[in-house]
Amino acid sequence: QNGTTTLTNVGSADIIVTNIDLIGDGGIFILTYPTVPFKLTPGQTVTIPVRFLPKVVGDYKATVVYSMTDEIGK
Repeated sequence: QNGTTTLTNVGSADIIVTNIDLIGDGGIFILTYPTVPFKLTPGQTVTIPVRFLPKVVGDYKATVVYSMTDEIGK
């Protein structure tokens, strides 16, 4: 099954996304995301595709964690 997750810069300054991690049932959830680092300007949104590939029926959880700064190298 396919879905998405989104990240929006709701602030008033650029942010630099320095890392994206998937914590939880790895291998069952697969993210296809842009190469980091990348910049989000105020109001800009990035949509990241997520695939859900369970091998057996069950409950699965994962969390997407974004690391960011307001300037590359900080």
